[in-house]
Amino acid sequence: MRDQNMLDLVGLYTKSMVVKLSRVSEKMIANFQSVFSIDPSISREYYLDKGMQLAKKGEYAKAVTILEPLLREQGCDDQQVLLSLGVSMMHANRTEEGVKMIEHALQKDQSNLKIQAALGLAYTQVGQYENAIPLLNGVVESSPENYNAWYRLGVSHDHCKQYDEAIAAFEKALELRPDEQKLYSLIGYAYEQKGDRDQAVIYFKKASEQEAL
Repeated sequence: MRDQNMLDLVGLYTKSMVVKLSRVSEKMIANFQSVFSIDPSISREYYLDKGMQLAKKGEYAKAVTILEPLLREQGCDDQQVLLSLGVSMMHANRTEEGVKMIEHALQKDQSNLKIQAALGLAYTQVGQYENAIPLLNGVVESSPENYNAWYRLGVSHDHCKQYDEAIAAFEKALELRPDEQKLYSLIGYAYEQKGDRDQAVIYFKKASEQEAL
């Protein structure tokens, strides 16, 4: 009987220790999870930043993969994030969606020159030249050293048959890159469309000279 009581006592202590260890273990796990759990807002900011960095590095498909689900599921009012996704979509051959995303970004900050430039360039890419012109005019007015904006502005005017304005824009672009052969050709074509054959020949000749260099 005494032996049985001892066995029971040992069993009881063993059971008690198992329960206590289990509780300690559960508490330690809970504390660990509490310390190392990731706040959803921190996770969101991390992936938004990662997506934007990928876009800056030209890894557009990866940027879209990260940014699009975040914006679709949780929304976003940050114009820089919207711009990054829009530009990435344009480069990922999702041009219509990209244009809409950049338009949305501009609605958030209509004075943002970077977004204006991006949307102006996007409009030229999808053939919306009339929409591109006022945006690109604003860009070159604020940043007259922006070659790409002058060039795209010239292309937009040319497509709208505004040849004098196209020539003026191409000439500005030429001041920034005097060795750019295609600009001489474009100015020549614009003069040709105006019916000024003499000026057209002059610029076509300059284009040929640049090509020969």
